[in-house]
Amino acid sequence: MRTKEPAVRSQESGVRKQASGGREPPETICVVAVLLLAVVAGCQQAVVAQPGTDSTSPAFVEKVTAAKPARKALQLFSVQPARLEAIEQAPLHSKLSGYVKEVRVDLGDVVRQGDVLLVLAVPEMDVELLQKKALVDQAAAETRQAESAQIAAEAKVVTARSQIAQAEASIARTAADVSRWESEFSRLQQLADSGSLNRQLADETKQKLAAAQAAGQETKAAVESAKALLSETEAGVAKAAADIAAAQAHERVAAANHQYAQAMLSYASIKSPFAGTIVRRQVDPGHLVAPAANGAPPLVVVARTDTIRVFVAIPELEAALVDVGDPVTIQVQSLRGEEIAGSVSRTAWAIDDSNRALETAIDLENTTGKLRPGMYATAKVLLAERPDALVLPSAAVVRKEGKAFCFIVRDGQVVQTAVELGIKVGDEWEIASGLTGNEMVCLTKAATLQDGQAVETAPPIAKK
Repeated sequence: MRTKEPAVRSQESGVRKQASGGREPPETICVVAVLLLAVVAGCQQAVVAQPGTDSTSPAFVEKVTAAKPARKALQLFSVQPARLEAIEQAPLHSKLSGYVKEVRVDLGDVVRQGDVLLVLAVPEMDVELLQKKALVDQAAAETRQAESAQIAAEAKVVTARSQIAQAEASIARTAADVSRWESEFSRLQQLADSGSLNRQLADETKQKLAAAQAAGQETKAAVESAKALLSETEAGVAKAAADIAAAQAHERVAAANHQYAQAMLSYASIKSPFAGTIVRRQVDPGHLVAPAANGAPPLVVVARTDTIRVFVAIPELEAALVDVGDPVTIQVQSLRGEEIAGSVSRTAWAIDDSNRALETAIDLENTTGKLRPGMYATAKVLLAERPDALVLPSAAVVRKEGKAFCFIVRDGQVVQTAVELGIKVGDEWEIASGLTGNEMVCLTKAATLQDGQAVETAPPIAKK
């Protein structure tokens, strides 16, 4: 029976093969596939290198390119589009309402500082200026009148003081008369009482004494009147002084108003604020102009072009490397790519929020006038320079968790070594520290290597 079993199985297989149209049945295909996968997996396990295996076990050795770090000069540039502008440019508007009387310049004219470019006709301002001048003259006349009144008041003071002196002198004289007549009346009164003298003569003497006393009272009253007059005239002097101060203040106000009118009328002549070129003219004689408003176009535009300022926007990632004095090469498109050497004149220091860039300015002399505002150019700014740098390609450097390292080949194995990076130029890193330059460094596959891994090195292929 055992000898027939294969024949039976063969018959059964033939029957299944015929039922499947001459192909192997699905069960057979699945068994074969499983066997093939098992064989492949076993082969792979036999080939893969195992870390820590000894020399007698089969191990996979990574082939890498290794060489010493190169020494070369590195220059880091930032190449950015640039725009040329005048070092100074002034759009000139009118401060007054009026008609354009004269236009003394045209497009492209070269002007000096202070040259009159436009003249406006403002008749009402002319009349106002005459009125202010008349008010100044009137105020000056009022001042002179007040000064004359002060002089008169001071003269009255002198007169009042003279009258006081005269009255006081009369007091002494009348006092002497009273004293004399008192003595005479006393003597005659005694003689009349003794009968030696006529009584009538004594009475006459008494009347003279009374007259002298009345004259003394009158003189005293004259003194008081003169003193009152002095007080009045002194008050008049003080008032005259106050009138002068008021008149002088009025005169100063009138003079200030006159100067203001003169200043306003001076705006009828629009002058150039600096020496330059007329780069825009948008007005003709007879045009009615008004004071400048928001968005109103200027009458003329003056640009100073003896120096041209080149503006470059340096990206934020490179902004920290920009310093005043950094060399710059300007290539102007419209001048057939002519290159002009310059240096960074100044920076905005702060990063512009609109484009996240640092506004950088390069001032170029333009005495020949070949550079014109509005031109476009390319600026090549030298950000950093290393004359003798230790250099590795980017593929040899691994950056992880804020640190950088490379792999040094030592006794057939790689050693992970920390390095400090400097500037990056193209596909090369400057190694600021961590290497001496005599080490053999893996130049390829650094991102896949492990510390202590066995490697087989090959020199880099020379570039043709």
